[in-house]
Amino acid sequence: MLWSTACVAQALGSPWAAWSVAAVLGTPVAVYGLLFWDHAPAAGLGEGAAALIMASGLRDPGALAFLAGVLGGLGVWLRTEMYLFALALVLGAWRVFGKHVAARIAVGALVSAMGVWILNASLFGHPLGLKGEAAVGARVAEIRSVARAAGTWVRHRLLVLYDLLGSTERPQNGEHPERVSASLMHAGTVVAGGILLAWGIRGQDGVRTLAGAVVAVLGPVSAAVGGQHLMGLLPTVPLMATLLLTARAPFPEVRFPLLVASFHTAAVLATGSVGGLQWGPRYLLPAVPLFVWATIAALARGS
Repeated sequence: MLWSTACVAQALGSPWAAWSVAAVLGTPVAVYGLLFWDHAPAAGLGEGAAALIMASGLRDPGALAFLAGVLGGLGVWLRTEMYLFALALVLGAWRVFGKHVAARIAVGALVSAMGVWILNASLFGHPLGLKGEAAVGARVAEIRSVARAAGTWVRHRLLVLYDLLGSTERPQNGEHPERVSASLMHAGTVVAGGILLAWGIRGQDGVRTLAGAVVAVLGPVSAAVGGQHLMGLLPTVPLMATLLLTARAPFPEVRFPLLVASFHTAAVLATGSVGGLQWGPRYLLPAVPLFVWATIAALARGS
């Protein structure tokens, strides 16, 4: 993942390459990478796929698109949420580089995914395997229950949203959070700092820029010092405060990673579940370095 980041960041020139690598090391990616859970290699494959598209996309978008799809498809051998990432990869490429590049990525992903489908079907009688079948079954049952218990469905989606984006709860509190107000306060400083930071950078005001950076890290740092668990994306990655800088950036090196990360995040929020031991938003792990790439590229391009 660091190699992918370094390759993408080289196009930005010094010192942005160093900043990009340092920024990724400051995210939950480092923790999962050291522990080598299945999240880490799956996210690494996703980042490798995105890096290949980025590396060739700015010159010849289709050159490595099929190989990028193969890497993205290999991710589904390890984690079921990588299906969502592969889809996000195709949609992001379609929006930025066109349908032909997206089609090559999709074909590559299908080729590598077929292997695990055949293996799962022979071992477990279902192409998605035990966890995949259970996950899909749970989501289908959830959708069917909407008509009967819309309030329960909405509550669960809100819990997923809170858990993955803003939570500073203990992992076992996923279904019954106890720190909602405190978590929203910690996450809110990142949002408030981001608004001030974008205002300062676009207005070339050093005081506002510095103030925005201080406010953005205030909540996450206070939570960490207080011994709280950093679970959600905003408390875990205060660099998200710079995301506002990417909103109007026309550059493909900003738009592509931003779109892929946003599509993946939206898909996980719509289909994900709450629970499990984690350090940071584990289902969003493939999106985290892409958000870093987009924000660093936006800063480098003066957005």
